[in-house]
Amino acid sequence: MCTLQDMAAVMFRVNEEGRVEVEEGRDAHYWAANCQIKVVQRLLAAGSTGANFILLENVVHGMRRPCVLDLKDGTRQHGDDAPLEKQNAQRRKCAESTSAALGVRMVGMELYEESTSSYQFVDKMQGRRMDERHLRACLLRFVRGAGRARTAALRARLADLRATLAEATSYRFFSSSLLVAFDAALPDSPIQVRMIDFAHSTFDEFEGFSDVAYTDSDEGYIKGVDSLLDLIPATDDETAFEAAITADTLVISDIMRQSMADCSPVVSSREASPTPP
Repeated sequence: MCTLQDMAAVMFRVNEEGRVEVEEGRDAHYWAANCQIKVVQRLLAAGSTGANFILLENVVHGMRRPCVLDLKDGTRQHGDDAPLEKQNAQRRKCAESTSAALGVRMVGMELYEESTSSYQFVDKMQGRRMDERHLRACLLRFVRGAGRARTAALRARLADLRATLAEATSYRFFSSSLLVAFDAALPDSPIQVRMIDFAHSTFDEFEGFSDVAYTDSDEGYIKGVDSLLDLIPATDDETAFEAAITADTLVISDIMRQSMADCSPVVSSREASPTPP
């Protein structure tokens, strides 16, 4: 597998049938490669007339050992434009996961474990099956990998975000997520916190998108941020912080033994690919 540094410049080619392909050996992530192929195909189809695209930031670009946490925030996941069937499906997902009770659920986690030189993973289906105990244990494992300084920065960013959301009247961030990332290869590297996925977001000046008018702040999203601040331990007291993040070891082991009955383990692992010095 190539590293993210190698992926900085992705090579594409057009085969004899006129189809766009990613250079073999460079598509480290199958789904990402297929999305990129579609973009290139649209660019080629646009010809000299050009095409408009949204430029996205790759938060983990340049990281050698990226650790990533993807959290779906809010108590509601469907947009105002969603058909009734979609609304009902999203309501069921919220009710059957931690979204309804806590305002947040895990979509995915990728965490590098130095002790085993491997990555630990949680996928979105496993995240939907989690209860509060599972979610807390996985969050504790993530912040243990991040360390006290990064965790303090994460909590500060969440507190700032909460204050901003409380003042952002009429905004709704339906189905939006929080992305948290850091580089495990560099102990002093900062932690990145981003709000992502705004396809179903709206506010009162977004004319033509929705007939629904909102006047107050997004309490569902704020509930999720509050839950994260409750679940992620405070860092003021070093001894208390260390006790909190090491206490999850037995909890994780217990969860993995239970295996959540009819599904795969909450946390799976894979050996990390070598990275350049």
